[in-house]
Amino acid sequence: MKMHAILTKETRLEEWFFLSLRRLTKQVSPRSFGIAFLCLFAVKAGANPLGEPFPQERDALWQKAVSIRSAEELSAPSILKYVQYELDSSGAEKSREQGVWAFSYDLNGKATIRVVEAVKDGKDFTEERKRRLSRGRSNASRMLDILSPFDSSAQPVLKLGDPLEKSVKGKVVREFPFQLPQEERKMVGFAWVDPISGNPIGFQYTISPLPWFVDKMEIQVWFDAENRPGLFREVSYSFAASFLVFSWIGGGIAWPSDWIRLTMKPRFGN
Repeated sequence: MKMHAILTKETRLEEWFFLSLRRLTKQVSPRSFGIAFLCLFAVKAGANPLGEPFPQERDALWQKAVSIRSAEELSAPSILKYVQYELDSSGAEKSREQGVWAFSYDLNGKATIRVVEAVKDGKDFTEERKRRLSRGRSNASRMLDILSPFDSSAQPVLKLGDPLEKSVKGKVVREFPFQLPQEERKMVGFAWVDPISGNPIGFQYTISPLPWFVDKMEIQVWFDAENRPGLFREVSYSFAASFLVFSWIGGGIAWPSDWIRLTMKPRFGN
């Protein structure tokens, strides 16, 4: 298939984006730790560059955040509200889809999705969203499959830089630069922790290296720090892709809610 066909068909690019995200964020093991670490972000003045593994066992604040997140790793949402949008080259919105999905889970934690409603550009999109979902099209729920740098399974291969005090959304936090290898790519970004309570606040990352026709990809996750700090409250993504004269710019936000407790970790992808 020609590349321009991929970039001009919404469903094809949508499918590719979440498939790439799913492959990137699935469970890791120490054996996958075999790639070089090249930081995409400029090293801030006064901060040490990422290099040798950060001595996590001596950082009580990070370990507290990991323990808080670990306590919720078996929790799963029953409801997901989402918005997905497409922008033109000037940044103006040209298309928008919003909807609500419901989840149920089998004994192995595998999620089954029911499309409650979907609206695209003011028109009912429910049946089309169901059709795309049944054909394996990508969907907002895969954002929930993200491997967090706070997850216990990430700790053996996680690289942390020296933390800095930062202000995020008007709140003073401790910011940890991190890199998390995922087979042939890695997550590169920042994780934020409350310096007093140790609650995980959120994290933001891109992937490296980016696929060759992708110009930008960024994922941001916020925890429910005020109520249940180990749970995702909001997940957003944005990306831009281009090939010759063709381009696609888009993003989305998902809000999981109505959490339940499972006996195994929830799985939203294939």
